[in-house]
Amino acid sequence: MIKYSWVLLISMCYSQSGPPKHNYFLNPGVKFGYAFGESGGFTYGFELSFVITGRDSKHSSRGITLNYDFISEGSRVHLGFEYLSPFVGIDVGPTMYTTESTNNFGFSVIPFLGIFIIPYYNFTYIESDGAFNEIGSYIKIPIQTDHYRYNWQNSD
Repeated sequence: MIKYSWVLLISMCYSQSGPPKHNYFLNPGVKFGYAFGESGGFTYGFELSFVITGRDSKHSSRGITLNYDFISEGSRVHLGFEYLSPFVGIDVGPTMYTTESTNNFGFSVIPFLGIFIIPYYNFTYIESDGAFNEIGSYIKIPIQTDHYRYNWQNSD
């Protein structure tokens, strides 16, 4: 019993040694864009990202994204890693392009800027179809998911 009480005491000291150093956000959103080229046209879709930020604006943020886009000849699914400094970021990761008859794989690089209305440029390379270039805008709502809920010291 004494051995477990030491473990409990040490874990309480380390777990709440000050305010949390990060904020956690879940960011659902929609996107509207235009793809250039032979199979271009208007695009739209959905994105969900989970981002970890520092408590002050000097620190960069990082996160993961999941996009589902409807494009003229099919759909596109992108799973990415994003890195952001205040108001400017980049998202990089694998992409699957699906038509009625095929599933093709490639990667996307998506630089963006902004906070609620977020203009972006999307470069996607699919091995069998070549490069896609797209511009557009995300409309996203950041939802903070931590709110000090585990801070038992500040219960007032």
